[in-house]
Amino acid sequence: MQKLEVFQSIWAMERRRPDGQEWSLEDQVTMVAEAGFDGMDIYTFAPEKSRAVKKMLNDAGLACSCCAFPKSIEGFQADLDMAAELEARHLNIIVQIYPLTVEEGADILARMLEMAETSGVKVIVETHRDCITTDMLYTLQLMESLPYMKMCADLSHFVVGREFTWPVPTRDEHWIQQVLDRSVAFQGRVASREQVQVQLDFPSNRAGSPSSASGGKTVCASGAIAKGLTKPSTSPSNWARRPMALPAATATSSPTAGKSPR
Repeated sequence: MQKLEVFQSIWAMERRRPDGQEWSLEDQVTMVAEAGFDGMDIYTFAPEKSRAVKKMLNDAGLACSCCAFPKSIEGFQADLDMAAELEARHLNIIVQIYPLTVEEGADILARMLEMAETSGVKVIVETHRDCITTDMLYTLQLMESLPYMKMCADLSHFVVGREFTWPVPTRDEHWIQQVLDRSVAFQGRVASREQVQVQLDFPSNRAGSPSSASGGKTVCASGAIAKGLTKPSTSPSNWARRPMALPAATATSSPTAGKSPR
């Protein structure tokens, strides 16, 4: 039986204020718990910070998932080891290796998925810019070559990378549906064709505004929003301190991500 869980991304809790003031890790975990999330998505490449957050999540009765940006096959083992230590629900990878052919890319991902299976870590591959899945058509060919590979759909990058128009052409809808059909996790945010995450309460991004119409900033739903998987809205007081109208979140619903049929 599948269970939907929604995790708040730790990077989306960064305020990026000019004065450098950030929320403490304790405050971040408290806000995530009060908002009703199931946990947080944390980094494998920041072990001390992630260990501290994991302890706080445990104390709050919350879980974690992990993300990583592996730059080599050999270095990927460290990400797997950290995800296992943190007892992550899954490890979401943005693979920063840049093959020139589908055959090379499929071989790289097959080896990484085999490592994950050996390590007992559920791995999913995210659609993201500046990585092995940058291009949507190349990604579709990788998916065809590796039918057991599970995906994390962050469609916002494809919306920008392919400069989606409105209405979305049937051809593009078909390609996106293929990604969604293979995905077991979804990044929940809204993109325009110029920006991977837009501020929804800006007048220019509101439905019906001149810049959100055809020929302007086309606003497209991504991932969890497209499938109606976002967490129910919480009271405004819980999110009054947040810097974004729509927090980036990962929704996941599969217990078998990263497992090959072998």
